[in-house]
Amino acid sequence: MKYDLEKISQIIIERIEEILYDFSIEYYNNGDYISLPCPIHGGDNPNGCSILLRDIGNWTCFTQNCHEEYDSSIIGFIEALLSTQYSRKVNRAEAIDWCARFTGELEPTEEKKVDTNFIHLLKYIQKEKEYTNNFVPRDIVRSTTKIPADYFIQRGYSHAIIIEYDVGFCNNPNKSMYNRAVVPLYDETGQFMLGCIGRSIFEKCEECNRYHNPEVRCPIGKIERINTVKWKFSPKFDADLYLYNMWKAKECIIRDRMAILVEGTGDVWRLEETGIHHGLALLGSKFTDYQCESLEETGILNLVIATDNNEAGLKIRKNIEGRCKRMFNIYHVNLEENDIGDTKIEDVCRLFNPVIKYITQRI
Repeated sequence: MKYDLEKISQIIIERIEEILYDFSIEYYNNGDYISLPCPIHGGDNPNGCSILLRDIGNWTCFTQNCHEEYDSSIIGFIEALLSTQYSRKVNRAEAIDWCARFTGELEPTEEKKVDTNFIHLLKYIQKEKEYTNNFVPRDIVRSTTKIPADYFIQRGYSHAIIIEYDVGFCNNPNKSMYNRAVVPLYDETGQFMLGCIGRSIFEKCEECNRYHNPEVRCPIGKIERINTVKWKFSPKFDADLYLYNMWKAKECIIRDRMAILVEGTGDVWRLEETGIHHGLALLGSKFTDYQCESLEETGILNLVIATDNNEAGLKIRKNIEGRCKRMFNIYHVNLEENDIGDTKIEDVCRLFNPVIKYITQRI
């Protein structure tokens, strides 16, 4: 199959930050280019590799010249990245196919969809085995953090909702979530924590763009930089397999055959404060096959998409709609603020209630 490689390359360049995020690669956006430790040879120099964000998106590894082993195009970077991630040599055609699927230029055949679903099923089963060995009972979760987390209360959420979702503060310097407001991620029963996500209580430093105590120096080295990201997931937790709030929303979702898909935990909390109990969060800026399958399993007919009101939110909205338009009736809520969490309760009611009323009356 022939592809418009110029078009695909341009889309990959536009969405390269999403790809880097998906592969857990740290980077810094300098405007015209991205700097990062080279992920191909596992470098630790934050300026050891660069990707141009204009023209054809050439990339260069300054420390070991990894770009010469593949090629310096953006598709060459994807080929190198996939080879590293899969621990085998990915050929050019495979890299182009991956890019075509990622950009929506190629829809998987039915046979490949089955294969993909089977792979996701195996991945899920394996993760369930890992989770089973790492279940943390909810009462233990509540006893190990300071609930409620003041950070989110200061952001405008109620004490009641933060307590309801067991969101606490980690003040233990020996824990990986130290100085973070910690959101537990429960299984579908709501009784066991599978993992957690922590938001730094500090805001972005203007000098280094990391999230650290302004009274101490900017982070240096890989470990310090990792520990000063805005949001941090607990080790081994795979957000690709997860929809936040399923344990609490599932009953209402099944009853009304409707779900509301949002990006973050705070969006779910604001919906709950408003009395809307159908919210599920992606925990990021992508929508995976397994998350789609999780929605299918609930038996919903209607899907309301309410991603953030920015460029990334619009991109993921298109991605979700493209995957789901043949399975569900799709509705959109166009936000007036950046996200639902930033929206006042009365405005959430005004924006969502007419859509919900229309859907429920049709059932």
